[in-house]
Amino acid sequence: MFDLGTWGEIFIIIVAALVLIGPKELPTVLRALGRLIQKLKNMSAGVRREFDKYIHEGEFEEYTKGTNILGDMDPNKNSDEDEKEESTNDL
Repeated sequence: MFDLGTWGEIFIIIVAALVLIGPKELPTVLRALGRLIQKLKNMSAGVRREFDKYIHEGEFEEYTKGTNILGDMDPNKNSDEDEKEESTNDL
């Protein structure tokens, strides 16, 4: 919008926060925002740990083996085999 660059945008956000929230409440709001961000980071780290644990236990490999079975049902693969059979029958 204004193309002020990163520092200009940060400055505008700080000024807007001072005007809207006020200088007395700003530290409290920033502390609450920091706690919220920390909780989000902890939750995402927990999800990442659980996902890594799931992969390392081998359940993920079993799941992907099931998808390979479906991959073998490729219609083009069957038509290639049919063509080979037809060519051998023609001889």
